[in-house]
Amino acid sequence: MAIIPGRKLGIALKIEDGGTRAAECTIAALLVRLGVLEADHPATRRFMNAPITNWQGMETGMIKPVAGLI
Repeated sequence: MAIIPGRKLGIALKIEDGGTRAAECTIAALLVRLGVLEADHPATRRFMNAPITNWQGMETGMIKPVAGLI
């Protein structure tokens, strides 16, 4: 969920699998698209294009928004 009081705008979404990784990535991408966040800011990058690691710490994938979202 994101609330942008200055624009009188709120965003809420539910990801079907119930996890938070995709929701966090999507909200960050939407806020970048709206101009609220900068895509290259470290806090934004933490959620967008975030690596997925296994129990051994090996990178096995990445959470990233679909191409048309940003």
